[in-house]
Amino acid sequence: QNILPLSLFQPADQKQQARLYRQIQGLHSVCHFWLRQHVFPVTMNFHPLKISASGHELGSSLLFGYRLGFSGTPSNLLPQDLGECFYEPGSDGQVTRVL
Repeated sequence: QNILPLSLFQPADQKQQARLYRQIQGLHSVCHFWLRQHVFPVTMNFHPLKISASGHELGSSLLFGYRLGFSGTPSNLLPQDLGECFYEPGSDGQVTRVL
């Protein structure tokens, strides 16, 4: 189809827009560019630094000297600093029922 050069292209012209759309609608590279350059930066929060820690790091004295409690999936693999794992009554049955 006959698409004008970018310097002559008029975005307000619906006929030109329709011709351009027919040409690029199936191009994955155009979709990828649009998403990466326009959609994702506006709709997603990008941070230059990611802070992460494992359950072991959060539960042990590695990060915090004093902890009031630790919530998570019951496991005997708790950090030694937290001591023995005390299971909530009935939680084993609930896990088995879900599985």
